[in-house]
Amino acid sequence: ELWILPELEGSIIRWRDKELGVELLKGYQEYGVRAGTWQDWTHRPLIGEGPVADTYTVIESAPGRLVVEAVRHDGLVVRRTMTLAPGSDRISVELALHNPTDEPLSQAVKIHPEFYDQGGMIPEIWGRRDGQWQQLNKDEDLISLAYGEYIEAEGYTALAYRVPSKNLTVVNEFDPEPLGGLLWFHNASANARQVNLELLPPTGRLAPGETLVLKGDYFATEAEPRGL
Repeated sequence: ELWILPELEGSIIRWRDKELGVELLKGYQEYGVRAGTWQDWTHRPLIGEGPVADTYTVIESAPGRLVVEAVRHDGLVVRRTMTLAPGSDRISVELALHNPTDEPLSQAVKIHPEFYDQGGMIPEIWGRRDGQWQQLNKDEDLISLAYGEYIEAEGYTALAYRVPSKNLTVVNEFDPEPLGGLLWFHNASANARQVNLELLPPTGRLAPGETLVLKGDYFATEAEPRGL
């Protein structure tokens, strides 16, 4: 179950897995109070990041499928397609960045979910590289309320976070080829309670008429990453 508000920065404010009985996004309760939305963000580390646009337009709406679109201040068209196939537990997200102008435009837009950490839990972070799952955060990281890392996408095909005490794993599977990198981050403090699994664009600019597409599948499971 997804709740999406196109006119509120295109935000996904709720993701509830009915089979597992868990809330994975809490923006529907805590918007403006703490993290909890899934948005398309401008990627500007150390400078200041945030949603691409204030409002989105609904392009297509059908059972299990929603397409929303925004135009950035410089003319970049940002289109997000969200699909939940019948009988599937996977949310497929496609973020298309298109330059309809006559000038090169920055393609620094990323997929930015702020998942619920299940109540101030410090999660295990996992990555699947060259077909093998490995835990990415070390023992010393597991005592830090907030911690994260940028990593190169090459060789990776999935990221995941696991909350062992809740028997919960959230997985993001993707094709690394169009990506510029990956970011995982968690903040278990009372004013955040989030875990991010982000897909980053490559550096550079889109030529006139050019389109860049980032794709990711997201799902929740009780299985440990190495058991997937």
